[in-house]
Parts: sequence; structure tokens; C-alpha cells
Amino acid sequence: MMSFKPINRIHQHLCAFHVYSQDRTRHIEAHHFCTHLSHNFHQCIIYDSAEPDAKLIGIEYIVSEKIFESLPDEEKKYWHSHKYEIESGLLQLQTKELVPGKLG
Repeated sequence: MMSFKPINRIHQHLCAFHVYSQDRTRHIEAHHFCTHLSHNFHQCIIYDSAEPDAKLIGIEYIVSEKIFESLPDEEKKYWHSHKYEIESGLLQLQTKELVPGKLG
């Protein structure tokens, strides 16, 4: 029997615009479907839309500042803060209709 247990744990949908680091004039809409593994650790699968034919474009881990600060300096260069995305409105929590029965 097929199990979708990991996918069924997804309970949050965030939408953001990711900006290309080499060309700040280019951006892509990014829909993050996230699972909270712990209070300080989230993992998200990222699609180019919230439509049924959406393309998978990435995986992202979101950690607390406490976890980030505990990482080796060599590892930190692969991480980025979401503070600007949140404060500027570029990262927004989507409505419960896109994650049926999970938010609300």
C-alpha cells in the first residue's frame, strides 16, 4: 500500500519571490510547502506555483537563529536570513484553502 505520510505532514504554505543573486532584476515566485520538524527546524518543498502542474524548483530548510549560530562558519555561507522577506512582505503565509484541513 502506498503511503504519503511525509507529504501529509505538510501544514504550511508560504509564498515568496526569490531574487537571483547575480541579477537582482530577475525573480521567481516560489511556493513553499512546509513541515515543522521541531520548533526550531522546518523543511520545505518549493514549487513554481500552487497549481496541480507546478514544477518542483527546490528544497529549503528553515532554522532558528539559535541553530544558525551553532553552525560552523563554513556551513553558514550556504544559509540566508528570511528577515527581510518577512518584514518587506515578500514572504507571506497563504490561506488555509491551499492546505486543506491543516490551518484555521
